[in-house]
Amino acid sequence: MRARVMKRRSPAKRVSQTEEVPLSGAMYGALLKTCGHDNCCQSPSSGNKATTEVDVLEGKYSFPPFNLSLMSHIPRLYTRPALRKYTKQPIFYGNEKKVWLRPTAIEQLVELKHVYLSAKIVSGSSEHEKYGVSVYVGDIEGLKGFSIYEEKGEVVIGGNTSPTVLEVACLEGHKKLGKRRFVLEAIRKQLKYFAGRQIRNTATPAGNIVTASPISDLNPVLIASGTVLTAQSKTRGQFPLPMKEFFVAYRMTALPADGIITKLTIPLPVEATQEVIKSYKQAKRKDDDIAIVTARFGVVLAEGSVVTDISLAYGGFVHYPTIN
Repeated sequence: MRARVMKRRSPAKRVSQTEEVPLSGAMYGALLKTCGHDNCCQSPSSGNKATTEVDVLEGKYSFPPFNLSLMSHIPRLYTRPALRKYTKQPIFYGNEKKVWLRPTAIEQLVELKHVYLSAKIVSGSSEHEKYGVSVYVGDIEGLKGFSIYEEKGEVVIGGNTSPTVLEVACLEGHKKLGKRRFVLEAIRKQLKYFAGRQIRNTATPAGNIVTASPISDLNPVLIASGTVLTAQSKTRGQFPLPMKEFFVAYRMTALPADGIITKLTIPLPVEATQEVIKSYKQAKRKDDDIAIVTARFGVVLAEGSVVTDISLAYGGFVHYPTIN
């Protein structure tokens, strides 16, 4: 593949020259095989290189290769009428060593994860250099959202909702829920000092949870609050995963290899009770720093301020978040 490049000979004379130069690794290669091992996706599958549409899921979903010539039309997208008409489409591009996929629906993501067990799910600033297959999920609207169901007594958060959106939603929900609000304030407090604003704009709760960091800012709050994850896979469909049982060892979780997290459900205390929750993060500096230890303390009070339940969750004490 060749591309035209403009070269300036002299800043003073502003004389430009057009030259064709080869681009390495710009061809669309065949999709990669996988057997579930980390190094499996480094081996290309047999077959000819794709030049038109590539059916990555036995013909069920079609991911057209990304056409670099479309880049010349990008400035037009920034006009308001063009943005209104823009429709997100699945995209595939890559070569024999690296493949990048962008599904636009949960069903497509589930199918991809079933086929490529070791694929890296990417959203925002994920680390994905060593993975042969990367799947970007930032354009799947079904994984985003924040809802409060007071009658059911629960808060539902989309697994791909950004911390920035979640921070604002928790603040608004905190004002609405009265005595049942403390869990939202605990989440918002942790998010306030979670990395920098650029990261909070692109990170996700699901990614933070599945990473299974021993010093995660959010996991102790979610565990002690009784959060239940909703996972989905092609083999099992949708199924619940309580966070109290989610972390099994260092950087290991109960999520199946072909599973994804679609949403988080946080229970609220019943009307007649009051739950007091406090969350803490200790680090070398206040802003944009990795935690030394994190904690979440919660007490449930019945009428007459009688303690009916207490939960203490910690991060940074052992190899994965724990609860007492």
